[in-house]
Amino acid sequence: MLNELGRTGEAAASLWRAAQLNPNDADAAFNAALAFAGARQLRDAELALREAVRRNPRFHRAWYNLALLLAQANRAPEALTAIETAEKIEPAVADYPYARATILWQRGDRAAAAVAARRALEADPNHGPARAMLQPP
Repeated sequence: MLNELGRTGEAAASLWRAAQLNPNDADAAFNAALAFAGARQLRDAELALREAVRRNPRFHRAWYNLALLLAQANRAPEALTAIETAEKIEPAVADYPYARATILWQRGDRAAAAVAARRALEADPNHGPARAMLQPP
């Protein structure tokens, strides 16, 4: 309801409170993280994502979102570690090696980015962004 009213920060805080009341619920922490990110409260989003993966170390989607957030904050080494964790947990998700490819591309490591993009295409031959990354300019 708060989110619908445009009070995204309050909605995020409420979801975080719910996550604190359910200390074993990784999904609750993840939902709070997404709400914090939507409210542009990135420090709180990172805290909640880290809590989600602490509660469930195999929560690959939380590792992925943490990687995206860290990459956005120009913390590429940490982002790469997080995305590699997501990939190890769920290697069939093409978005994970593609995210790694974009981080590597932004760092200027075109060769490693191409390897990661090809890995994304192995997981999903129809992954358009990975295919586009491999096209000559």
